[in-house]
Amino acid sequence: MTWVIWNGKGGCGKTTTAVGLAGELATRGTPVTLIDLDSQTNATTWLLSELPDGPGALELLTGRATLDEASYPVPGLEALRVVPASPRLARIAVELEDDPVPQLALRRAISDTTSTIVLDTPPAFGELPVMALAAATRHVVPLRPAALDLDAAQQSLRRADAVRTQLNPDLRLAGFVLCAYDARTTVAAATEQALKRAYPDLPVIRIPAAVAVTMAPGAHQLITDYAPLSPAALATEHAALTLTGAAK
Repeated sequence: MTWVIWNGKGGCGKTTTAVGLAGELATRGTPVTLIDLDSQTNATTWLLSELPDGPGALELLTGRATLDEASYPVPGLEALRVVPASPRLARIAVELEDDPVPQLALRRAISDTTSTIVLDTPPAFGELPVMALAAATRHVVPLRPAALDLDAAQQSLRRADAVRTQLNPDLRLAGFVLCAYDARTTVAAATEQALKRAYPDLPVIRIPAAVAVTMAPGAHQLITDYAPLSPAALATEHAALTLTGAAK
């Protein structure tokens, strides 16, 4: 199964959700490869304390490296590998200008793997999110409880529907992850209720706001290792179980 974590808005929790899902699945013994498609490289630097001197996501997409060649083990977590991003991903349209169907570059690159794939995506509506949606079987939408995030999520879902129609009929919406959820605010409850009304059959999962979530990347640890008993870590475990259970 291939999971794409995407909402076109920046700062909505894509990387937190992608790393949380990939890490939890790997902790439970599922072989997982996280592909970082964001030129800001946040998932890469979160999981790898030293950046590899070798091929990564750009080489994978352009056919200059296989998935095995472009992925690297995460220290301390045998089942998890990372395909690192680089700032050069911002030039992907130029790199693939001779590809007759560049939207399918990622699907071709991962077509032979038996590993579960998790795709972290950039905050954009451009080429890389389309490639990710065209390659995925499940779409998770992360957002913060805010009107602008909800609006961006709705725009993103319209884009995903277009990709499903034109390129990938196997793509399915798996659910929503509300990041930095603060139950004391009315906007949090309003955002959650709006999603539940619009998508009553899909999970809407809360990840509470927590200092540990902001500290774990700097320590190159999963939130479930950095602060295993924190509400955010327990919610991350719950999110992975809920999403994978709903996707079966």
